Amino acid sequence: MMRTIQSLIDEKRASNKARRAIALEENVMDVYGRFPELAEIDRKIVEARRDRLVARFEEKDVTFDFLEKEGKELSERREKFIRDNGIDPDFDQERPVCGKCLDTGFVKTAAGPKVCSCMKNELSECYELCGLGNFDTYTEKGLSMDHFGDTKGRSAQREKLLKLVMHMPPMNEKGVWIFSAPPQSGKTYLTVCIVKAAIRLGKSAAYVKADRLDELSPEDIGFIRQCEFLAIDDYSAEVTAGARRTNILNDILELRISNKAATVIVTPFAREETISGSDLRIAAKLSGAGDI
Repeated sequence: MMRTIQSLIDEKRASNKARRAIALEENVMDVYGRFPELAEIDRKIVEARRDRLVARFEEKDVTFDFLEKEGKELSERREKFIRDNGIDPDFDQERPVCGKCLDTGFVKTAAGPKVCSCMKNELSECYELCGLGNFDTYTEKGLSMDHFGDTKGRSAQREKLLKLVMHMPPMNEKGVWIFSAPPQSGKTYLTVCIVKAAIRLGKSAAYVKADRLDELSPEDIGFIRQCEFLAIDDYSAEVTAGARRTNILNDILELRISNKAATVIVTPFAREETISGSDLRIAAKLSGAGDI
């Protein structure tokens, strides 16, 4: 079942929370074991705080003032003991498992929040679940920008797709865009890299082959109707020859166009040929699409 990277990160964060709690307990027990006097001071501080609350509730001002003074003296004694014995003053504080993202799962970049490297496994799982399981070798690093010697054109396509992912103008003015390029021109490679980039940026995204739409589960169809970025690859007019597949596609496009949700239709055919041969309902929706 397709999942968002955020939901996978939330599960990892819950796991990290448990790990932090265990690590904290073990660390405190270790320090107290080596410095029992500190454990006794902390026990007295806890008791003093409890007694102060009771005194405040019972409006015993004299008792409260005495306990307040006692608590301050205990805290000063604790600080001195920790300092004199070279104990980490934060030994009783939880520490993040990841120092980069502080267990949030995201780090700040110039482009905005990005999935932290500590969530590498979650990213891989999200890629797999969202249709990218067969594209492990398709990476931004391996993306050639001079395919067929058209570096400028390919860079322009990449820029448009990235703006579509980020919902930036003018790409946010339409819900559906057609990415048309000849066979073996690298459009699938570029598209996969863009979907991966969307997921790394925390977006809900999915990649699906057009002729496999009718193989998706109802849950996955529900996901791609609502996700922030959707790429439908290998589209051709023949895809709409099957009634079930056409109905699914029509339902998906109808909602996404209405919501102006970022959708790219990837096809090896020219725009006119792609639209004219399609089912009338699909053709009507594609006729208003923008061009990558």
